[in-house]
Amino acid sequence: MATNIVTQDAEAIKNMLTALGYFKDWSNYLLVTSVGSLGWVSTKPLGISRGFFNASLGCLTLAIIFGMLTLALVPIVAQNLHGAKAFYEVSVTTKPLLFFDVTAKIKFACWPQHVFFILGISLYAIGVIRAGPQSGGGS
Repeated sequence: MATNIVTQDAEAIKNMLTALGYFKDWSNYLLVTSVGSLGWVSTKPLGISRGFFNASLGCLTLAIIFGMLTLALVPIVAQNLHGAKAFYEVSVTTKPLLFFDVTAKIKFACWPQHVFFILGISLYAIGVIRAGPQSGGGS
Protein backbone atom coordinates (compact mmCIF):
# COMPACT_ATOMS: atom_id res chain seq x y z
CA MET A 1 0.00 0.00 0.00
CA ALA A 2 2.74 2.48 0.97
CA THR A 3 4.67 1.63 -2.19
CA ASN A 4 1.58 2.39 -4.27
CA ILE A 5 1.19 5.83 -2.61
CA VAL A 6 4.87 6.61 -3.19
CA THR A 7 4.55 5.51 -6.83
CA GLN A 8 1.45 7.68 -7.31
CA ASP A 9 3.20 10.65 -5.68
CA ALA A 10 6.28 10.16 -7.87
CA GLU A 11 4.08 9.94 -10.98
CA ALA A 12 2.19 13.11 -9.98
CA ILE A 13 5.45 14.98 -9.44
CA LYS A 14 6.79 13.73 -12.76
CA ASN A 15 3.63 15.01 -14.49
CA MET A 16 3.89 18.38 -12.73
CA LEU A 17 7.56 18.68 -13.72
CA THR A 18 6.60 17.98 -17.33
CA ALA A 19 3.87 20.64 -17.16
CA LEU A 20 6.28 23.04 -15.47
CA GLY A 21 8.75 22.46 -18.31
CA TYR A 22 6.11 23.42 -20.88
CA PHE A 23 5.18 26.43 -18.75
CA LYS A 24 8.84 27.48 -18.58
CA ASP A 25 9.18 27.19 -22.35
CA TRP A 26 6.06 29.30 -22.93
CA SER A 27 7.19 31.91 -20.39
CA ASN A 28 10.57 32.07 -22.10
CA TYR A 29 8.95 32.54 -25.54
CA LEU A 30 6.75 35.31 -24.16
CA LEU A 31 9.76 36.98 -22.53
CA VAL A 32 11.71 36.93 -25.80
CA THR A 33 8.66 38.24 -27.66
CA SER A 34 8.25 41.01 -25.08
CA VAL A 35 11.89 42.07 -25.44
CA GLY A 36 11.57 42.08 -29.22
CA SER A 37 8.31 44.03 -29.01
CA LEU A 38 9.87 46.61 -26.70
CA GLY A 39 12.76 47.09 -29.11
CA TRP A 40 10.47 47.38 -32.10
CA VAL A 41 7.94 49.72 -30.45
CA SER A 42 10.66 51.97 -29.04
CA THR A 43 12.05 52.60 -32.53
CA LYS A 44 8.69 53.00 -34.30
CA PRO A 45 6.61 55.77 -32.70
CA LEU A 46 4.66 56.14 -36.02
CA GLY A 47 3.14 59.46 -34.99
CA ILE A 48 1.19 58.07 -32.05
CA SER A 49 0.54 60.29 -29.06
CA ARG A 50 3.21 60.43 -26.38
CA GLY A 51 0.75 58.99 -23.85
CA PHE A 52 0.04 55.82 -25.84
CA PHE A 53 3.70 55.47 -26.73
CA ASN A 54 4.92 55.80 -23.13
CA ALA A 55 2.15 53.58 -21.76
CA SER A 56 3.00 50.90 -24.32
CA LEU A 57 6.70 51.06 -23.44
CA GLY A 58 5.91 50.94 -19.73
CA CYS A 59 3.64 47.92 -20.06
CA LEU A 60 6.13 46.01 -22.21
CA THR A 61 8.89 46.80 -19.71
CA LEU A 62 6.73 45.48 -16.86
CA ALA A 63 5.97 42.35 -18.91
CA ILE A 64 9.71 41.77 -19.23
CA ILE A 65 10.31 42.27 -15.51
CA PHE A 66 7.51 39.88 -14.55
CA GLY A 67 8.74 37.40 -17.19
CA MET A 68 12.17 37.39 -15.58
CA LEU A 69 10.60 36.88 -12.16
CA THR A 70 8.48 34.02 -13.53
CA LEU A 71 11.51 32.23 -14.94
CA ALA A 72 13.46 32.81 -11.73
CA LEU A 73 10.69 31.08 -9.75
CA VAL A 74 10.52 27.96 -11.96
CA PRO A 75 13.44 26.04 -10.36
CA ILE A 76 12.31 27.01 -6.86
CA VAL A 77 8.79 25.77 -7.60
CA ALA A 78 10.22 22.54 -9.06
CA GLN A 79 12.02 21.88 -5.77
CA ASN A 80 8.82 22.35 -3.73
CA LEU A 81 6.25 20.24 -5.59
CA HIS A 82 5.79 17.58 -2.90
CA GLY A 83 2.19 17.46 -1.72
CA ALA A 84 0.92 19.91 -4.34
CA LYS A 85 -1.88 19.15 -6.78
CA ALA A 86 -0.61 21.68 -9.32
CA PHE A 87 2.53 23.76 -9.61
CA TYR A 88 0.42 26.95 -9.65
CA GLU A 89 -0.55 26.39 -6.02
CA VAL A 90 3.01 25.98 -4.71
CA SER A 91 4.04 28.85 -2.45
CA VAL A 92 7.76 29.47 -2.41
CA THR A 93 9.88 31.70 -0.26
CA THR A 94 12.88 33.42 -1.76
CA LYS A 95 15.15 36.28 -0.83
CA PRO A 96 15.43 38.67 -3.80
CA LEU A 97 18.61 40.73 -3.68
CA LEU A 98 19.32 39.18 -0.25
CA PHE A 99 17.32 41.85 1.60
CA PHE A 100 14.13 40.19 2.83
CA ASP A 101 12.03 37.06 2.42
CA VAL A 102 9.21 37.06 -0.14
CA THR A 103 6.63 34.29 -0.33
CA ALA A 104 4.73 33.99 -3.59
CA LYS A 105 3.13 31.64 -6.05
CA ILE A 106 4.37 31.51 -9.62
CA LYS A 107 1.00 32.73 -10.91
CA PHE A 108 1.64 36.08 -9.17
CA ALA A 109 4.49 36.63 -11.63
CA CYS A 110 3.16 34.97 -14.80
CA TRP A 111 -0.28 36.57 -14.72
CA PRO A 112 1.07 40.15 -14.74
CA GLN A 113 3.58 39.12 -17.44
CA HIS A 114 0.71 38.16 -19.73
CA VAL A 115 -1.52 41.10 -18.83
CA PHE A 116 1.20 43.72 -19.31
CA PHE A 117 2.27 42.19 -22.63
CA ILE A 118 -1.30 42.26 -23.94
CA LEU A 119 -1.78 45.83 -22.65
CA GLY A 120 1.50 47.00 -24.16
CA ILE A 121 0.75 45.63 -27.61
CA SER A 122 -2.87 46.80 -27.44
CA LEU A 123 -1.94 50.34 -26.41
CA TYR A 124 0.55 50.56 -29.25
CA ALA A 125 -1.99 49.26 -31.76
CA ILE A 126 -4.67 51.67 -30.53
CA GLY A 127 -2.18 54.54 -30.73
CA VAL A 128 -1.26 53.65 -34.30
CA ILE A 129 -4.92 53.35 -35.31
CA ARG A 130 -5.74 56.71 -33.72
CA ALA A 131 -2.76 58.35 -35.45
CA GLY A 132 -4.20 57.44 -38.84
CA PRO A 133 -2.35 56.63 -42.05
CA GLN A 134 1.27 57.74 -42.36
CA SER A 135 2.48 59.55 -45.43
CA GLY A 136 5.73 59.07 -47.25
CA GLY A 137 5.84 55.46 -48.28
CA GLY A 138 4.12 52.29 -49.13
CA SER A 139 2.41 51.07 -52.22
